[in-house]
Amino acid sequence: MSNEVKIGLDLDGVIIDHVPNKISLAADYGFDLEPAQVSSNYMHRFVPRREYEELKERLYGEVTLTAPPVKSSIESLARLPGEVHVISARHANNRSVAWEWLERHGVLDLLPRERVVFVPDSRAKRPVVDQIGIDVYMDDQVRVLEMLSASVGKYLLDSRLEVPRAGLPEDVTAVGGWPEFLEILGS
Repeated sequence: MSNEVKIGLDLDGVIIDHVPNKISLAADYGFDLEPAQVSSNYMHRFVPRREYEELKERLYGEVTLTAPPVKSSIESLARLPGEVHVISARHANNRSVAWEWLERHGVLDLLPRERVVFVPDSRAKRPVVDQIGIDVYMDDQVRVLEMLSASVGKYLLDSRLEVPRAGLPEDVTAVGGWPEFLEILGS
């Protein structure tokens, strides 16, 4: 791909690895879950809605600061070709924690602050992706990718191979990790 490509990335589940914290928080609510069960695509099936919403609020609050980066994400960010943007759905009360995490892990050394955009919910990602002119977008949630314009190259980060490939929309390509994504982009 040329250096003119605009790459969009989700933050939570793509750059920040919440799996260990999701397992721990689920246990606080009495649910013994495995890594595959805490995928953003499936966790709602294993935790009742009220507890799931409470768990997410805690997860995206101060607990975020204890989350590690997704394997290879930080070093891969530096190797992405083109212009990189992070477009993340976060409530306003949880954005300062996300900024702190990005600072602590050196992400803001790799891309300018103005290329990090927080929107109030997943539905608000599409207009931002369209406005920026994103060519390629990677998220960890199938439903988010389904909302994007047909002109966007859609990549599902599925490092634990939890999502059945046969059930993916035709225009979504699953990648097993950051190295595979870099390879696809020619980096």
